[in-house]
Parts: sequence; C-alpha cells; structure tokens
Amino acid sequence: MRSRKGLLVFLLGGLVAAISVGCSGESPFAPFSSPITQAERDGSGGSSQSASNIQFASRVATIDLAERKLTFTGVSYVAIATDDCEIVRLDGGTETPILFSDIQVGDSARVCGILQADNDVLANKIRIFAESECPDYDLAFRDTIATIDYAAGTFTVTGRSEVILVDDNTVIWGHTSLALAAGDGGDGGEGNIVKDTRIRIYYEFTDLAVGHVVEVRADIVSPDTLLAVSIKVANCSFKKSVEFSAYLASVDVPARIVTFDGLPWIGVVCPQAALIDLDGQPLTLADFAAGDFVAVKGFPLEADTLYICLMQKTEP
Repeated sequence: MRSRKGLLVFLLGGLVAAISVGCSGESPFAPFSSPITQAERDGSGGSSQSASNIQFASRVATIDLAERKLTFTGVSYVAIATDDCEIVRLDGGTETPILFSDIQVGDSARVCGILQADNDVLANKIRIFAESECPDYDLAFRDTIATIDYAAGTFTVTGRSEVILVDDNTVIWGHTSLALAAGDGGDGGEGNIVKDTRIRIYYEFTDLAVGHVVEVRADIVSPDTLLAVSIKVANCSFKKSVEFSAYLASVDVPARIVTFDGLPWIGVVCPQAALIDLDGQPLTLADFAAGDFVAVKGFPLEADTLYICLMQKTEP
C-alpha cells in the first residue's frame, strides 16, 4: 500500500514536505494549541465556517502586494495578511521577522488565520520555511464530529465538507488527570491529594463518537478528502465507551438490535459499525446469530441501551 507521504506526493506534487512545526511552534504530536474563535466567545460553539480558526501549509503560487494576498499550490484558500499579521521566516529553528514583500513565489508557507465564508483566510501569522524545514501536515482545525463510519474508517465534522480518513498511522489521543498523593512525588500528608498532573492517553478510532470535539491535523488528499495525521479528543466532550465479551442471546437483523446472555444491555448496532470475524475480516449483521461469542464496544445511551460501534466474533 502506498505510504501517506507517497500518496500525497503522487496526488498533489507541489504540496510541502514534512517537518514537525505548526503555528504554535509545536510538534504535530504535541498538544494542539488553537486560538479561541469569536464564535466560541459568543457561545455559538465555533462551528460557523465564517469564524473558524484554520492552519494550512503549501507553496506560494501568486502574490498580490497591493492587496496583501497570497494564493497557493494544491489548496483553494486565499490568504489575506491583516495589518498586524506576524510574518516570519524559520531557518535553523529560529524565527526572523520579515516583510510581506519578502515572500517569494515558490516559498513553503504555513498560514494561521480565520476562515471566511468565501474561502479567504484572514491571516494573523504567516511562517515561511527554509527548504530544510517544511511542515508535515497541510491544515489543522478544531470542530465537532458530525458523522462517523467505523467500518470505513472515516468521519466528517460540522464545519467542513470533506470526508476525513484515518489509517494505521493516525495518532488519536487526549489527556486525562492523574491525582498525585504523598509518596507519589507530593508533599502532603498520607492519603491527601496534593496536585493533579495530566497524562497523555491513546485511543482507537472506535473510541470516537458523534458529538466529540476534536482537534485534527490533516493532509490534503483531494478537494473533498483529508487524511488525519493526528486527532486530539477534547476532555470536555469525551464519552467513555463500554467494552465487554459475551454470548449473543438474540439478533434482530431488520431492527439492528442484539441482546446478550446474562447482561442487561439492549444493543443498537450502528449501520456503520465495524462488524468483524475471528480473522479480522468484515461481516454483515446477518452473519451473527444467537450463541456466537462476541467482543463488543459501544456507547451507553439512556437506560440499558448501548449504541454498538464494534462487534467481533471471538473465542470464549
């Protein structure tokens, strides 16, 4: 199978190659840092495309000095540098301020700004890279998962039209708090919690669900498809999945409802659930029957209802 970078070079040619520097100056696998949008300040959730923070990377195609506009190879965004836009050149890990007029056609650039409804980006920072220092993802955004297809490994978000792919290289992660007490590096009395520390945890794609707020860094595959390099799940939106193994008590294929021996769960099988056999091959719900031993992952709904995103036949 073609590697991620091989696929992107094949499809887009001129898009910039890789290094781990984003608008925040962090690695793509370090915590994502995104400004608060005006919509978030106003309480509208920040899902409006007219007030969405965005980052993207590409090569400069054209420059309009009078209008302070840039167009790019392989992406449709037009960057308009605001009067207070920070413009720097990164070379050897050092950022040096430059003028808009110092930007050249063919420069590798990362743009940070606010996406407008007409696909213009009001840029508040433009970073120009030396040839040896190019970013390793094309754009970044924070949004809410609108749909998810566990079987296909794809999802969409409310504020964008593209289908977002995940693959074996996609890193899905988040933070959780770990309480430290005396004896764990704290200085309080025995058993007294003295501080919390955040630790990074990693998730499977089936841990994600509609409604999760995610911070995505992605490569552009085509105008309507992105490939996620990393996905950070916001703690405030995370719904913990339930996992267990059990014998199926009943399977209602038309209603997509299953029940389990000895468990109260009434399982509603998502139409896009990952249904898998012992060898990891895809199945349909009709391939399951009462008496099958299965490993299940799902999200609790009201009462004893479980929204199933993954069900795999397995050995007892």
